[in-house]
Amino acid sequence: MYENVVVPITDGIKVFQVVTNLKATAESEGKELSKAYEKTVVLATIDDAWKEHLREMDELKQSVQNATYEQKDPLLIYKFESFELFKTMISKVNKDVVSTLMKGHIPTQDPEQVKEAQRRRQVENLRTSKK
Repeated sequence: MYENVVVPITDGIKVFQVVTNLKATAESEGKELSKAYEKTVVLATIDDAWKEHLREMDELKQSVQNATYEQKDPLLIYKFESFELFKTMISKVNKDVVSTLMKGHIPTQDPEQVKEAQRRRQVENLRTSKK
């Protein structure tokens, strides 16, 4: 009946909505879910880092224009600084991916908390219906 499912996985900070094939996940005993989680984390981390990198490159372009006042070649400075920014971005992506993958877990609720919330709703419904 259902082909794909969305599984929320969190690292304590972000929640990733991982889409995985239900049949393949069941047959592989969860390995398919693990692969889908890894793909999602890697792509999301690279996407965020790349956006930030492009912002930093724009800032660098603005700051390098002042190098002409110091009688330095702005293109040369831009090449060196941009390469350093890229190396920093790659290092940060690697650390963030590993950190997120290691901390990832499927959030669960305590069954007692769920029952308590249901009781509160019932009490609220009774109170509102009496008015």
